[in-house]
Amino acid sequence: MLNQVVGFNFYHFTNQIAPRLAIAAQVMDLNKIDHFILPDNVTSYMRELLRYAGIDESKIVPMDKYDEGEGFRCERLIATSNPGPHHVPASWANEFLRKIVPVVPSPVKSRRIFLARIDAPKRRLMNHDAVEKLLHDIGFEHVMLDGMPFAEQAAIFREAEIIVAVHGATLSHLIFAQPGTRVIELLPMNHLQPCFWTIGQIEKLDYSIILGSEKPSIVSSWRLDVDA
Repeated sequence: MLNQVVGFNFYHFTNQIAPRLAIAAQVMDLNKIDHFILPDNVTSYMRELLRYAGIDESKIVPMDKYDEGEGFRCERLIATSNPGPHHVPASWANEFLRKIVPVVPSPVKSRRIFLARIDAPKRRLMNHDAVEKLLHDIGFEHVMLDGMPFAEQAAIFREAEIIVAVHGATLSHLIFAQPGTRVIELLPMNHLQPCFWTIGQIEKLDYSIILGSEKPSIVSSWRLDVDA
């Protein structure tokens, strides 16, 4: 079972689902598993990660491919525990991902990268143009990762000197950054999630957070994916 709540999300699949393979491999030969149940709408990066881990793509079964309302019928179902608390990636899981993802040259020339989420439906940067100009003038390249192979995305982080990024799942790639890499995360006031800061502490990155200046919500919830 390679699925969980919000398993379709890049962060959760990369940091909390893929490492479950390492847990299962401690007690059995993964080649003897007939099928791997993934979230609905299996994406290319999910297939890539499983391929890097040596999983035959023909064994992938999306969660929505079950018999008319009957669910899956398994002779044996293997389900592991979570690699770590919901928003605290485990250091061993980071090491597992670094081990399986191949090292390739970065497709981006700049070692100062800016990740802005301008193509995302939520949590975008309201003053994007001003921030982008400021960063461009001091040598930053605005990088778009959508559609890029997983290994190439990892390479950009691996070779980066400074990373400025709006909070988002693409920061899962921080596990590939070199110790001491300067990271500045732009974090919305109404979405105070510590998961990427935690990765930064585990991997010994030079990490800072700049909070958005938008008005805090009167609703007591961090699940407000607002622009900032």
